[in-house]
Amino acid sequence: MSNVIRFVPEIGMLAFSRGMGTCKWATEWCREHCYFKKFYRMGWATPERDKKDNNFWRIVDSDEFVTAVKLEADFEPVPRFRFSVKGEIWLVRRDVEKVMLIMRGMPETLFWIPTRAWQSGEMADLIERLIFPLPNARVLASTDPTTTLDEFVWLQHRGWSVVFTGDNEDPGQLLLTPHGTQQKRTFGMYRCEKTWDQRSGHCATCDAGCFSPEQVEVHLKHHR
Repeated sequence: MSNVIRFVPEIGMLAFSRGMGTCKWATEWCREHCYFKKFYRMGWATPERDKKDNNFWRIVDSDEFVTAVKLEADFEPVPRFRFSVKGEIWLVRRDVEKVMLIMRGMPETLFWIPTRAWQSGEMADLIERLIFPLPNARVLASTDPTTTLDEFVWLQHRGWSVVFTGDNEDPGQLLLTPHGTQQKRTFGMYRCEKTWDQRSGHCATCDAGCFSPEQVEVHLKHHR
């Protein structure tokens, strides 16, 4: 069963995914520009594999999932783990509860979890209550150019770290608006070294950006 846990060289760590069919809160921009589409076209990702992954997630409990990760790692330490390279790990309450138990069962592992579930107030409340307090949680709200300023302010106020993609222009440029000039949304965001500097596998050792223990805003380069 452990072959659903996969090492992903591009990020340098083990990961689990549920497939694009689970993108419950994808925006129109996200659906149009999803970076993972190319992997389906190339045959590296398939609907059959997504179904297998989802079935695995539904039938295993947290202890069985932890065992699967450890088996895939040959019982070596697992410094970092990613939910979910493609798709959304959190669709309903029990998904959040299961991830919480998995994280408690692997306290030495940092769990990197970009998510769009923040767009549901109920899910955001649950994630904040069950996941945020865990010291090995690295949760980031996934955002794009359709995310409004009010939504960014809401996320910041509630303590969410943010990962943003969709604008590769100079963040130092000022925008001309009907009310004068203002800084671009990406001004001051941490530029992801993996995507901007093409440092494949850098996620495994990065101590800033997505893996900062503090609230952070990360700017990913948009691959066109």
